[in-house]
Amino acid sequence: MSQIVAVPTRRSAVIRRAVGALFTTLLVTSVLMSTGRASGPIFDAPVLLRGSSNASEPVIKIAPDGSIFVSPIFGIPTHSPMWRSTDGGLTFKQLTFQAPYNRLPGGGDSDVVVVPHPNGQTNRVYFLDLWLGSNSISVSEDNGTTWTRGTPITSLPLSDRQWMAVGERDPKTGLDTVFVIYRLVNQPGWVMVARSRDGGMTWDHHARVVSNSGRYPPGQLVGDGKKFLITSYVKGGNLHTARSSDEGATWDDGAATYEGNLLDGSMASITRDPITGDLYMPMVDVDRQVLVTKSTDNGESWSWPTLVSAAVGEPDAGSNVFPWIAARNGKVAVAWYGTEDWTGDPNGATGANWFVEYVESIDGGQTWTSETHPIATPARVGHICTLGLSCQSGRDLGDFMQLTINDAGLSVLATVSPSGTLVTTQCRETGCA
Repeated sequence: MSQIVAVPTRRSAVIRRAVGALFTTLLVTSVLMSTGRASGPIFDAPVLLRGSSNASEPVIKIAPDGSIFVSPIFGIPTHSPMWRSTDGGLTFKQLTFQAPYNRLPGGGDSDVVVVPHPNGQTNRVYFLDLWLGSNSISVSEDNGTTWTRGTPITSLPLSDRQWMAVGERDPKTGLDTVFVIYRLVNQPGWVMVARSRDGGMTWDHHARVVSNSGRYPPGQLVGDGKKFLITSYVKGGNLHTARSSDEGATWDDGAATYEGNLLDGSMASITRDPITGDLYMPMVDVDRQVLVTKSTDNGESWSWPTLVSAAVGEPDAGSNVFPWIAARNGKVAVAWYGTEDWTGDPNGATGANWFVEYVESIDGGQTWTSETHPIATPARVGHICTLGLSCQSGRDLGDFMQLTINDAGLSVLATVSPSGTLVTTQCRETGCA
């Protein structure tokens, strides 16, 4: 059973970080003595994915060989597209999907997982698209050049916000175990799991994950590449996690990880450090501030959350939405949309300038850098609607952006702007513009 901890108020979180910063000042420079934070990192000029205007919610994944895959959505029934970079994000090429995938509709939501191919020479790419009636999956055995399969996940009607993870590989066939979770739109609104042991061609297990998530969609599905899976969601002001240790056969049905003042319905991103195995989750409280929690025991217990959307001593102002998180080898990166022009509910933020905000930690979340803007121009001007399909306007950004960390330890971020989908990579210490 997960440890239940009350989420702190913004004031108590600031006090806690101030205490931590006080000890840090004994060891670091005078800059940290006053702020408790290191200066923010610098990012390269963003690359525009041409033809991606009016897209939102870009998924970004990096393959073992460094190839970068980005998939935003345009909305049903237009198929979700995908771009690939093989030069570290300097240039991107839009990929072409062949039958059977292109016989099915899509465009609602997408997800991408990339794993090494059994031949050891290329990447296997899994692509999941949504058309409400079901989800469809397509697989590439050659790093996204050609695509096959396209088997629907389920015949159950009206599914929403699917996520995918890959488990163990059959050493005889070379086929992967694939897991998909999604939420039923119709009542009772369960979160469901589907499992395939032959790389998405057939599905041998379909069951309920969580029965009490209500209308709130699950956060991303994270696994250990073997039997463990975890997802999360926010309901009733509380952060819940659902875990399985037997390849999705049974789940703990949404244990409350935190009870407190969280914002209902915010997409609960979750990540697993592939080197250390630690889990991290960001969350948004009712003051629209971003906090991060950590687990070192597969989600059995979680740390007291750390405030990351304001440095120690900064005034309680601004509004923040849609945080995403990534971790690798002790580095943790968090990005979200934030504004200093408005405090509180973003649905009323008329005229506000919303920028991509970014912070990182290189010590497993103990200390964090100052906020920085990876992209100089606003992602949106005006209010942001957080009501999902009920939005009449202000939903240009969707419900999230994404970032990941490459083998060199650099963060790579995909977001949207009025001009289209943008990808930007953190600079190295030398050569930054």
